[in-house]
Amino acid sequence: MNLLVTFVVSGLWHGANWTFLAWGAVHGVAQVVENALVPKGYQPKGFARAARTLGTFVFVMGAWVLFRADSLSDAWYIYSHIFSGITGLIGYLRQGFKNIHVSKEAFASAAIMLSALAVHDWPGEFHALRNKALQRAEKLRVLQFRAWLSVSAL
Repeated sequence: MNLLVTFVVSGLWHGANWTFLAWGAVHGVAQVVENALVPKGYQPKGFARAARTLGTFVFVMGAWVLFRADSLSDAWYIYSHIFSGITGLIGYLRQGFKNIHVSKEAFASAAIMLSALAVHDWPGEFHALRNKALQRAEKLRVLQFRAWLSVSAL
């Protein structure tokens, strides 16, 4: 309960409007639900981590509607019309790219970066290679430090 009250008060801290109160309350409820459902110390790996990160991103972006809306009725209007006029996921993505003027190159760059993030989170071979590279980098730093000491002693 303390957690929920803290988030509601943080919403009020942002402004004296029902939208800020709702914004804080939504975050507080989400935190309380997460604490009730997720075991303490749970660290998801691989796909579960990516799915959890994406879920958090979608939740927070949705909550920003409350933060930016002038009233709760405006926020409700946005929520109820956010996907209207667009048929299907592909149509939605095409329309969204047209509206925000995303080039094919920028989309490809984002896809490559997200793929690299996914590969980074996959356990196994990639982590072994990364650890080996980090060990080599540490050895190199030690050699650089020794060289610096040798030169500075002259």
